[in-house]
Amino acid sequence: MTTTALSPAARWWINRIGFAMILLGAVGVIVATFAPHRFQIGPIAISFRGVRNPMLGMLIGYGMWRSTYDGFGRWLKVRADRLGSASGAFGGQTSRCYFAVVDLWNTWGWRQRAMLVLVIVQSVFALRVWQSYPSTLEYERTAQANTIRLATFGPPGAELSLLEHFCREVCAKTPPDARILFHGATPLMRLAYEVYPRRVFILPQEMTALAESWHVQPQLKDLQPDPHEPYWHQFLPHKEVDAAAFIREHGINYVATFDEHNLLQCRVERAP
Repeated sequence: MTTTALSPAARWWINRIGFAMILLGAVGVIVATFAPHRFQIGPIAISFRGVRNPMLGMLIGYGMWRSTYDGFGRWLKVRADRLGSASGAFGGQTSRCYFAVVDLWNTWGWRQRAMLVLVIVQSVFALRVWQSYPSTLEYERTAQANTIRLATFGPPGAELSLLEHFCREVCAKTPPDARILFHGATPLMRLAYEVYPRRVFILPQEMTALAESWHVQPQLKDLQPDPHEPYWHQFLPHKEVDAAAFIREHGINYVATFDEHNLLQCRVERAP
């Protein structure tokens, strides 16, 4: 049986391609660790959301380069040889450690063995979380960017308005010294934080309704009404004021309305 040896030109190309894969794989590992991202180049998507693929490419490139070594990249081969010679001593220490662990395992009872298994399983889960952490960061970054870029989210027919997008709209349509009357209940405090330094006001009667709704839990709607609810509500001020008078009194020059369930009702306009 005869074998066909690679030509010198083919070995040269395999060696150089392997060396390039080593360098690119090392760069990919660094990018995936410290700045995970997904690059779109035309129809090709290059993802650096985890270190697995760049590390695999680097190992394959090392095998290609080392198997066709012709002197190129000698500095890397010297360091690889040092690692290889050090790995022999490391392998001997590993073997001795393995037999020591086996002897210790044989002397343990079921409680100690169960605890060791739990520690190993927990370590595997921790390593898995670390390996996928870059992709998790990228997902959260994308989700945060979408809350600002998109006006709604959710399935068709059940979309919900995004307050973060509405806050950017308010900032775009009002000056920094604007005084805003807000209609929209519970998102009031988040909007006031997002649009600072603009001053945000709410009508007293709407503030009362907001205070009364803080303890309401929609998921507990099937429970019996709280018999003590009137006791807590009696301490809230139930003062009704005219919206036009309130606007004049506080020098309000903009009105912002937010409705989570109706995007058409979300608007920012000049105060009358």
